[in-house]
Amino acid sequence: MAKSWEATVQRVSRSIRERRLLLNLSQADLARLAGVSYRRVQQIEAAEVANPSLRVLYRLAKALQADIADLLRPTQDRDARQRAPKKKG
Repeated sequence: MAKSWEATVQRVSRSIRERRLLLNLSQADLARLAGVSYRRVQQIEAAEVANPSLRVLYRLAKALQADIADLLRPTQDRDARQRAPKKKG
């Protein structure tokens, strides 16, 4: 269980950083847009925060134009989802 949790923390940290860089945002930009401290963004991206609050994750996801679920999803799953054709309906 501990390894699974550590992997999840690493995945979320990596997802936030990758998405931030994709949007050409600095950590300071993300902090400002999300309404969280610059230090908190640094800590989360460095996986120094093992249990960020849902409120913080929600704010970060919103600032990154994503859902919390996108931040939790493994990279290959996110990539496949982004490449998948949109369903017409």
